[in-house]
Amino acid sequence: MSKYFPYIAGSMAGTVHETFLAIYSGKLIQSLAVATSQGSFLSVDQIIYNGIGFSVAAVSTAAITIYAKKALQKLQADDELC
Repeated sequence: MSKYFPYIAGSMAGTVHETFLAIYSGKLIQSLAVATSQGSFLSVDQIIYNGIGFSVAAVSTAAITIYAKKALQKLQADDELC
């Protein structure tokens, strides 16, 4: 099991943040659709909640992607040295 742990952990880290981004994007679109269909506007609280949630998801996605890219480049460089 320990032999495959880095691959399993990497796969989970690579998909979890995308899932959160998809959830927050869907929630934001749903809120906008409901407000539009009812002919009303989103409340300030809804706008803040959706904006913060989407921003956190987007920033975490970017951060994890950058970290993973640097880690992969380091592993590739280490493999070339051996």
